[in-house]
Amino acid sequence: MVGKRSKLELCLEVLRVIGKGVNKPTNIMYKCNLSWTNCREILEFLIEQNLISPIEDNNRRLYKLTESGRELLENFGRIQYLIGAIRRKESKAFNKVLLSSAKLDRYASPPSS
Repeated sequence: MVGKRSKLELCLEVLRVIGKGVNKPTNIMYKCNLSWTNCREILEFLIEQNLISPIEDNNRRLYKLTESGRELLENFGRIQYLIGAIRRKESKAFNKVLLSSAKLDRYASPPSS
């Protein structure tokens, strides 16, 4: 079971979904697996931060990413990529240490009788 998502994770998920072209509030709510109350709060927060903008279309409210929202998603994607690369590099280095340690242990331990 996965723990609760942070507000940052929820906001980023909403931004990603809107960035993929999902612009109706109900569809955003379902795609992000949010309650209606949480969805509205996050949408309002993102509007206040100028990351999304509301659009009125035939008495319906739709949402689109602003340039700031698009930049935030791109930059966050870059950060995630870099963190992943660092983790992969650390993992490889850690595996090397384990392998060399295991080889040393084999020679350092007395033979079993």
